[in-house]
Amino acid sequence: MNKIITITLCSVLSFPVFSSESQRVIYQAGVTGATLTGAYEGSTTYEELKSHGNFGLGTSNGIQGEMVLIDHEMFITENGKGETMRPSMKTRTPFAIVTDFNPDTIFNVTKVSSKEKFVELFQQRFNNDNLFQAIRIDGDFKAIQFRSIVKDADNSEKNLKKYIEKNQIINDLKDIKGSLVIFRSPKFAYPMTVPGYHIHFISSDRKSAGHVYDFNINSAQVSVQTISTFNINLPTNHEYIMHDVERVDNKVINHVESGIK
Repeated sequence: MNKIITITLCSVLSFPVFSSESQRVIYQAGVTGATLTGAYEGSTTYEELKSHGNFGLGTSNGIQGEMVLIDHEMFITENGKGETMRPSMKTRTPFAIVTDFNPDTIFNVTKVSSKEKFVELFQQRFNNDNLFQAIRIDGDFKAIQFRSIVKDADNSEKNLKKYIEKNQIINDLKDIKGSLVIFRSPKFAYPMTVPGYHIHFISSDRKSAGHVYDFNINSAQVSVQTISTFNINLPTNHEYIMHDVERVDNKVINHVESGIK
């Protein structure tokens, strides 16, 4: 039987809310703290994930690729270049996060030169670090930098940071249209989930994707959904059950998520 933990955060939002509270739920498979320390196998299938949302990101067992769920369609990278394929719905994942995306707020941005600049802009507009947010950015990117993995992880490397350092290819694309799938989570939510901004990219033609390190926006539409309920489906496989879920230093998280050494 799957184990599900529900965290509900109550708040008064400072901006208009149009989606119903029943839709404002994050569903996550797996635990970030476990994946970062070598638990690379999970029990939740992509089919199960899609029953809980139309928008999300993640990976597959063995850290085989970077997954994007957008507009009900799922894609995963199949090589270091970030070229995509449609995965089997029977694929299982050690970590993925999804929601039924129904934005509260939509606004436009232009000339945002980096991820850091976008975070500054976003923090000014949404001064709330204690709720979850799903963010979609659709637009024209001057540049985008993302990673994709070239080799599946196994039990020989229990440190995800070292595994990524050895097996990633960093791709830099210029003048490309596409979408960013982003989940912003409170710092206190770690080790359950990734704190801060977890970002995946997919091109408009759905042929290129990856885990984002940085980006430069020419012009884009930003759609935001603030979420107060967080459900975690804990794995039930032997590897996870026997795993010692550890907290990881922030420097390790920053490297895995943003490529910062």
